Amino acid sequence: MGLIEMPHQYPIMSVIGRGLSTALRFARLRFLDARGVATVEMALVSTVMITIMLPMYDLGMGFYVKTQVMSAAQAGADYAFIVGWSNSNNSSPQTSINAAVMNATGLNASSTPALTSSSTPWTYVNGGTCSGANCDLWLSCKCTDGTTLSDPASQPTAPFKATDCSSLATCSGSNNPQTPGAYVTVEAHATYTPIVSYLGFGSPITFTATSVVRIQ
Repeated sequence: MGLIEMPHQYPIMSVIGRGLSTALRFARLRFLDARGVATVEMALVSTVMITIMLPMYDLGMGFYVKTQVMSAAQAGADYAFIVGWSNSNNSSPQTSINAAVMNATGLNASSTPALTSSSTPWTYVNGGTCSGANCDLWLSCKCTDGTTLSDPASQPTAPFKATDCSSLATCSGSNNPQTPGAYVTVEAHATYTPIVSYLGFGSPITFTATSVVRIQ
């Protein structure tokens, strides 16, 4: 009679170990698959977020630069209101007013973007416009009706002082029966360049602010 061969039996711990090993391999593969998907998702989300954030950053910086330019011009006018127009006549350089403009904000001549404003005034004529480098500061005589400014019949003969405005003929108009006053106009500029171009709207933008104040 031959021997009957009994089925091979594995110890219970060996079976459990094999099961755990298989489960761990499966879990590791799933983790690696998930990690790859997460990387792809992160790349897609980052692209979308950058696309959204860059225009917001550019708009924010643009408004910041515009606000700084407006504050700089206002600072120059405030200084002129307090101190007046120095060195007598309308053609005298106004370094103090210019310093007030250039030192009022975080923008200056060496910043990015750079703030520009001239200390050399130009001679204003009625209805005239300035072209060139020194067009940011001037002294002029103006009439006012309480809401708007207008030119008198003529400006004093240059060079003139702020006090010369009162020697001009009385302003015309029923609401303006007075002599012209002396006004200082201050301008400041800064050019902001966006980081990228958006459908053609990415060219450098020059912001200009003008502030006018009566000193006489």
